[in-house]
Amino acid sequence: MLDMVKRFFDKTAAGRSGAGEGGTEHDLRVATCALLVEMARIDEHFSASEMETILSILKDRYGL
Repeated sequence: MLDMVKRFFDKTAAGRSGAGEGGTEHDLRVATCALLVEMARIDEHFSASEMETILSILKDRYGL
């Protein structure tokens, strides 16, 4: 999982250089991911089903 997150940020950081305004969509994706993770962790229990749900949303909505 951690490797997947690292690849995501490495790939998007490489694509952002010189992107200008194109970074706003990336920023929205990162913010969405962060919000979903924070919501899942708010009860201090981040279950496998919560992780699967978040990954499913990110795959379906953003093709990640």
